[in-house]
Amino acid sequence: MKKEVQFFQKKGKEKMKALKKVAVTTMALAMGVCTVTACGTKSVSMPQEPKDIAKLASERTAELNSYELKGTAGIAMDVMGQKVDMDLDINAVYFKDPMKMKMDMKMVNNAPGKDASEDEKEMSVSMYFMKEENNYAMYMGMDDTWSKTTMSKDDEQYKELIEMLDKGMTSTDDSFSDLYTKADTQPKDQTMLELKITGEKLAEEIKKSGADTSALESAGASLDMIKQLGEIPISMGVDNDNVYWKSVSVDMKDIIQSVFDTVLEQYKGMIGEGKEISMSVDKCQMELTYDNYNKATDFELPEEAKNAQEVSASNLGDTAKAK
Repeated sequence: MKKEVQFFQKKGKEKMKALKKVAVTTMALAMGVCTVTACGTKSVSMPQEPKDIAKLASERTAELNSYELKGTAGIAMDVMGQKVDMDLDINAVYFKDPMKMKMDMKMVNNAPGKDASEDEKEMSVSMYFMKEENNYAMYMGMDDTWSKTTMSKDDEQYKELIEMLDKGMTSTDDSFSDLYTKADTQPKDQTMLELKITGEKLAEEIKKSGADTSALESAGASLDMIKQLGEIPISMGVDNDNVYWKSVSVDMKDIIQSVFDTVLEQYKGMIGEGKEISMSVDKCQMELTYDNYNKATDFELPEEAKNAQEVSASNLGDTAKAK
């Protein structure tokens, strides 16, 4: 078993830099989806059809300049006998013009090893994402350690992401509009919509968009691999009074399990026949709620972050002590 674990550790290190690029880009895009929320002071009529409800809620994003976000995320899995069980608390503030975002995350390890340090049991991370001149910068801090990554428009990998940020993350996309349905259970204050995105549909939209897939390929993925993935169930709540997005719940369990199954299929022949390898996902879910639309508390970049050492985009996720 030790040999198999070492094999995956080695493979993981080889692809870690590429995976960090994918993870950070995905996080930014996810936050873009989350900003599809807006509010108004006048009463708005709720459409009847699910796709029309989603369209109207998305269009009202153009009136949004700020919001505050609170949420939780959790992941629990077993990787070849090594258990991972982690909870995450999220608090964020977002401003559109000029674009800046602050996100504070507290991660709690529910299954630390017996020799785990306090830092391994609990960790806090702060992230600031801000426009600076013609580029965007991401600052990441843990305790007194800060790093800065500048993403330029000249970098093809981030070109489309930066163009979206320049628009204030308010562009609407109706690629999945026909997939919306109304949930069976409806609370009094929200109209709940459900959306299930399959790997095949996701690959189709990625190909249609002409997006740069080099980061995915560097991480060992491909559009054909994405097609074989499971589905992502998403539940989205729309405020009944003002018709704006109010809550989002995303369950990634099935699609992450599909990724594991695909990876195991690729590698099982490389570690020897008859070797038992397994990876199982018990939980991978995120829930978000929004508040204080156009009334978010303003913030500034901390002084210690302003002296952060620059880290190249190829090393996203690495941190360096402030100068």
